[in-house]
Amino acid sequence: MAHTTLADPVSRVREIVPVLRRHAAASEAARALTPEAHDALVSAGVFDLVRPRSLGGEEVDLLTFMRTVKEAARADGSAGWCAMISGCYATFGALLPRAGAEEVFGNGTTVIAGALGPMGQAVRVPGGYRVSGRWPFGSNGQHAHWFVGGAIVMEAEAPVLLPNGMPRITLAFVPRRDVTLIDTWTATGLCGTGSHDYAIEDVFVPQERTFWFSEAPREPGPLYALPMVAAYGTAIGAVPVGIAEHALELYAQLAPQKKPILSPLTLQEKANVHDRVGVALATVEAATAYLERVVTDAWAVVAAGGRLDWVQRGKLWLGGTHAAQMAMQAIEHLYTIAGATAVFAVNEFDRCLRDARTAVQHVMTQFVNYEIAGKQFVGLDIRDSIWAFDDRGDAD
Repeated sequence: MAHTTLADPVSRVREIVPVLRRHAAASEAARALTPEAHDALVSAGVFDLVRPRSLGGEEVDLLTFMRTVKEAARADGSAGWCAMISGCYATFGALLPRAGAEEVFGNGTTVIAGALGPMGQAVRVPGGYRVSGRWPFGSNGQHAHWFVGGAIVMEAEAPVLLPNGMPRITLAFVPRRDVTLIDTWTATGLCGTGSHDYAIEDVFVPQERTFWFSEAPREPGPLYALPMVAAYGTAIGAVPVGIAEHALELYAQLAPQKKPILSPLTLQEKANVHDRVGVALATVEAATAYLERVVTDAWAVVAAGGRLDWVQRGKLWLGGTHAAQMAMQAIEHLYTIAGATAVFAVNEFDRCLRDARTAVQHVMTQFVNYEIAGKQFVGLDIRDSIWAFDDRGDAD
């Protein structure tokens, strides 16, 4: 690992904030992180944080990882998103069979891109699968060594069914050389993530390079005892929060300088906007505190050897969703107060708004998660919802 000399991951990312901000506009224009921005993330070790120690990773706790993602997003939303996606995927080293994990992760820092949704097919053959499909949202794909794709397991031209009648799904790992990137990522925000579509055509994937989230983790650490997809949701929520912290910084810089048209006062001196700034500040701090609390509570359970029940799992989903949505609201407040200054594409306020708006469109931070939380609260069964995506059958 080519890390800086600082031991604390958040401090390491804080050290590269100037690099990420300096390259933010260029990354946006290129529709992918610049090599310099990506190299800075590699040097800070963000892609090794949740990789198992047995494979050379740091295996930090979830709160540390989430804070690191937030710090990267505070520098630049696209950098934070790529840190989150490829960073989260380092947990796959604990979920793959050992031989596959060593092949994928055994040669130092490994960057993985891809989508989990089962949009491909994995046809059973001796020793593994023939995988084909096309997936959207291959974030950070330009810098990836490996791609993953969720796929429905097929046999005799029909889906293999589980006892509950649902199709069996697997996640296949394919080296970059066997993947075709398709130029589709012209988006509202997070433009620098390079989240293009990608395709895999009839590639053999050995059994040891596949797994699914319903399977027990191979590694014993508390990090991997968490429901993995729910844990990823907290890191997704951290991205808009980091962007909102950047928007607060931008407003603090703008307020002493800007005088609205026909006003003798700067924004710093205008009393009628201070309340909205205070609301934005409190909203961001409350979003952070809530997200950190649900992560801390979940960690206490798994660190003691327990497993999260369905209510505790739900709090991870709800925490990520609510933090993201509250951060979005705070950014909208600040953008409005900034006035016409904020509307220009070259203004960082504009990028903050677009990046956060795009981030909260992710299924893990959409309003549907409030609906599922409400159903759970009144005693309805939510095990047929997206919250069961990573169900290992060990939750009460």
